[in-house]
Amino acid sequence: MKYELVNEYEISAETSKQLNELLIVSFPETEYARRDYFKQLPHYRIIARENGQVIGQMGIDFRAMNLNGEAVNIFGVVDLCVHLKYRKQGIAKQLMLEMESTAQANSQKVDFLFLVADETEFYEKLGFEKVIITTQWLKINQHINYGLGHEKIEDVSFMIKPISGKKWASGELDYLGYMY
Repeated sequence: MKYELVNEYEISAETSKQLNELLIVSFPETEYARRDYFKQLPHYRIIARENGQVIGQMGIDFRAMNLNGEAVNIFGVVDLCVHLKYRKQGIAKQLMLEMESTAQANSQKVDFLFLVADETEFYEKLGFEKVIITTQWLKINQHINYGLGHEKIEDVSFMIKPISGKKWASGELDYLGYMY
């Protein structure tokens, strides 16, 4: 098993094809026609391969967000997934640990790991905590901008893990971009 951190712009056409196939089987409710990302290209990916084949991946969105009027730098988790036949082997956990290690090595630039989850138990075991926030974000879908959203969303959990030592304060979070 090989894990690699890759700049998005360095992903080959073959890897992009394999990522597209993985996302289609992992998230069948989402339309991934001819693309290998959810709503927007991530900045980086951590890719798990076995014998050259992509079997797991996670996008990382490196972004400044506005938390209660203060800029915070975020490594955001996007599209964490593992191929069905490789699940329950610790691959998703290792992808998360690889991201955390990269963030820790760059803690002067990364304040928090951040994600949105339907199911929280896996992330809680990795030290993530739920936060209550009202969010503002750019509403995009299938490459169309629908304006700004602003609301307290309660059907998913927003989760963070501190990296730089900065404290998280519940309140208002402006994504300064799309919501993943």
